[in-house]
Amino acid sequence: MKLYRISFAFMLLAPLAVAQQWEAGGLGGFSFNPSTTVTNSSGTATTGFKNGFLVGAFAGSDDYARLSGEASYIFRQSDSMVSSGGQEVDFAGHTQFLDFRMLVHATSRESRIRPFVAIGGGVAIYSGTGQPNAAQPLNDFVALTNTRETKPMISGAGGIKCRLSQHVGLRFEFRDYATPFPNRLIAPVPGTTVGGWAQNFVVMGGISGIF
Repeated sequence: MKLYRISFAFMLLAPLAVAQQWEAGGLGGFSFNPSTTVTNSSGTATTGFKNGFLVGAFAGSDDYARLSGEASYIFRQSDSMVSSGGQEVDFAGHTQFLDFRMLVHATSRESRIRPFVAIGGGVAIYSGTGQPNAAQPLNDFVALTNTRETKPMISGAGGIKCRLSQHVGLRFEFRDYATPFPNRLIAPVPGTTVGGWAQNFVVMGGISGIF
């Protein structure tokens, strides 16, 4: 009886295992980060993050003809900065993005070319790794700090997948990671407000294994 139950369970689960398709791989690219304008009695400055290279990884399942889900991790080199009057100050740092996304494909998973759009959410971990300096230039606007700050994140993307063979794929995509501005990492001085959202525009490519 026990063997019969195991065999029956296997018969029920086997079609699901066959139908499910997994994909995992690596990513690389570049991030463009629009700056934020701040104003106080001293004048006007721009602050935010410098553009930087990134690497990452992703994994997900492709359970349906046009709908799939995946999780990704991105590490980006992203120094914080403040600039005013032709002077710019940098502070070493990096950002980690962790998110889960739902992808909607324009073609079925058997297609070699699959345009897609995606939406999801997660967290961004902003980290300053430089040496604090009480005499930082332009510190009458903001202080660039050695701080780790975690922010909730929403993400949107569009891209295309190209299947090279049964088990190898390529992808190219544009992502927008948006978070509340990390105002402890880039701390405004009294009389200066840094608010709103930080936009992180990412262009990337990747290679994956499909199984």
